[in-house]
Amino acid sequence: MAPPIKYNSILLNAFLFVILIVKIALLAVIVLSIYEDYKGNKDKQKILKNQKDKLHHIFTLLMGVLLIILFNPISKDNCVTDESKVFLFVFGILSILGVLKYFYDESILVI
Repeated sequence: MAPPIKYNSILLNAFLFVILIVKIALLAVIVLSIYEDYKGNKDKQKILKNQKDKLHHIFTLLMGVLLIILFNPISKDNCVTDESKVFLFVFGILSILGVLKYFYDESILVI
């Protein structure tokens, strides 16, 4: 079994940085989508909506992984009570499963 990620580790900081980059990209796509809507360019607006949906789901997936890392019920270094820790851990798992189902459904539609 892999050792748990420490809260001040470089790996966790890099993961948080990736989440931040995805969120900034999502906001940029939203702004571009509003701009293309203002210009009336429907083709680019459809492409941007697709990218916005994918970035939103990637962000949700990464946040689910973060919840699992931070609120792992086996870990002892946590400031959250046991019941809340388990709830947030399960919420992280459910978030990941929901996003994976979305991507699975999208891949079926493409085929």
